[in-house]
Amino acid sequence: MPGLADLQTRFIDFLSGKSGLITCSVAEQGNIDAGTRLNIYRNAYQIRLKQALETDHEMLGIYLGDELFELMATGYIAAHPSSFTSLRHFGDRLPEYLKQAEPFYAHPIASELAFFERRLLDVFDAPDSQRVPLSALREIPPGDWPNMKLRFHPSTRLFAAGWNSIESWKALPRNCRETHTGCCGAEMTCCPGFARSTRMNIFCFHLRSRAIHLLPCASPCCPAMMKTGQARSV
Repeated sequence: MPGLADLQTRFIDFLSGKSGLITCSVAEQGNIDAGTRLNIYRNAYQIRLKQALETDHEMLGIYLGDELFELMATGYIAAHPSSFTSLRHFGDRLPEYLKQAEPFYAHPIASELAFFERRLLDVFDAPDSQRVPLSALREIPPGDWPNMKLRFHPSTRLFAAGWNSIESWKALPRNCRETHTGCCGAEMTCCPGFARSTRMNIFCFHLRSRAIHLLPCASPCCPAMMKTGQARSV
């Protein structure tokens, strides 16, 4: 009889479709054989992972439709079995998967929609931080501005779109059957950004490409606004 750790490994391998060795260690009960009993768990496991993707990517699911979303979810689960104790990060590699897997790689907007929705999750889950109100910024002496270092709230994310993914994301709830197409311009002139103004509200803003390059932080998440060494969120 294999030990507990080995049994657990075999069970996970069975759930992910890698191996059926666990079948030999499961007793039959009544009229239900071991294979049938195990398949109940595997089907429930697959359904739960698909539900996690559907919850995190509601608009992507509407955009793709039921058949393509099912194809995407099944393929993603097979290519990237869950390695997290929480489902929160299970779909982190979905945008990259959509860039490479058929038939999705031929439609870059699908990957971009997935990436945008991952960004929204990051905004909601970002840590809290005090924000500097506009009135406080107005009180800063003009002479202090040249030496200030601006940093965004921890929930701030930048998103550069090459397709009309944000416009499609906004339109989908109002017209789920609309066909969306996009075109990639030669030069990106604006970069949308979004952050959490309260625990449940997100606001969006736009930055000109030249302004982005002037930011002191190249990371898509800039933690706060700083003045003379003290961090203040904006």
